[in-house]
Amino acid sequence: MKGAINLSSQTKEKNKVKSHSKLTLMEAYVMAVGGMIGGGIFSVLGLVLELSGPWAALAFLIAGILTFISGLSYAGLYEEQKVPGGSVAFIHNATGSAKLAGHVGWALLVGYVFTNGLYAYTFGHYLANVIGTGEMMAESAAIIITLAVVAVNLKGVGESGFTEIVTVWGKLLILGALGIFGLMHFDTARLAVMPDKGPLSALLAAAIIFVAYEGFQLLTYDTEDMENPDKNLRRAMLPSIVTSTAVYILISMSAIMLTSMSELIEKKEVALALAGQTAFGSWGLWIVTMGALFSAASAINATIFAAARLLAILARMKQVPVWLMKKSESGLPRRAIIVIGIAGGFFAVASSIEQIVSFASLTFLFVFSVVNFLFARSTTKLRSKAVAYTASALLLCALLTASTWMYLYRAEEFHTAIGIAILLVLARIWFILGAKTENPE
Repeated sequence: MKGAINLSSQTKEKNKVKSHSKLTLMEAYVMAVGGMIGGGIFSVLGLVLELSGPWAALAFLIAGILTFISGLSYAGLYEEQKVPGGSVAFIHNATGSAKLAGHVGWALLVGYVFTNGLYAYTFGHYLANVIGTGEMMAESAAIIITLAVVAVNLKGVGESGFTEIVTVWGKLLILGALGIFGLMHFDTARLAVMPDKGPLSALLAAAIIFVAYEGFQLLTYDTEDMENPDKNLRRAMLPSIVTSTAVYILISMSAIMLTSMSELIEKKEVALALAGQTAFGSWGLWIVTMGALFSAASAINATIFAAARLLAILARMKQVPVWLMKKSESGLPRRAIIVIGIAGGFFAVASSIEQIVSFASLTFLFVFSVVNFLFARSTTKLRSKAVAYTASALLLCALLTASTWMYLYRAEEFHTAIGIAILLVLARIWFILGAKTENPE
């Protein structure tokens, strides 16, 4: 993200002096692309291949289409309401209910925590793979990178817009080169239909790995820091979704062409590194791994930043206790940063990649469905209304499909998800009862 977590007016002024300008269209675009590709393709490639086999590209396309429609709804709601703050702010503004917005906000917060855990998990396993160590090293690295990013945020150190542009375009060049190299070895035999993987498997895979697309909506927290957000939010988000979807499709096809499906599935946690090694040898392994490590670390930072922004919004609505958002002398919500970081690190070492991806995806399927419904209800354009209502219904169907699959084939994960949902409800009740009436700001 553009800067470290900082919500004080004094520090905001300092940031303005340092940056000298608001987010340009290019900066907003690359931030949205980085928010998706930053951890997405490195994390979910192996899992989507395991779920859908040769239909992986179709799975990414389906998820991309639903995300694009959701992007239209996010942009449309912002253009109608002119309020910063993303999903929670839109719900609050549309319904007037802080509690309803708070319910969705806490669900979204859980999604960010699991997303943070996914990126830490990815960092740990890519590092352990390249140096040839086992699960203990992967878990240790996941914890270390989480603590390191939390420490950086507590110090108030962030990335510049220029750095974000350079790193994102660097990742796109690496992934583009790998994708093109793979397509140069295109072989239709490698796309042979698998007995247990039909076209419908792409629908399931699209639902399970939907978390790979959530990053674009982080821009809705930065509209106050963006040049001409009324136009540039849409101009940044929609092309970023198209770019990310194209990269996902290209890489999924390339991986199948370069490496056997069984190997990619066996090493699904580091499938992209395996494809890079097959394409370019040890150089490819290291280049892809370094891209994954840098992307995962950057994505953890962006996720913690977004989660803290979300908590600040909920705090202004008096939907969280004051103690959680208590700030240090430098204006940082230290407790919120620490809690978010530790929670993500915990799930990185306590859960499997299937659990982390599934839990996070279920959250964003729900939130995006709500956003599409809100936009469908508010817009006066009949075509937009029909498209948004359809997308909202399809996202709910995807949510039910993913939940049913977990219940039938991943019973332990399903029961864990139910347990987390119950804990979320209890925590939400506790937070409401424990919240003080004064404004924490």
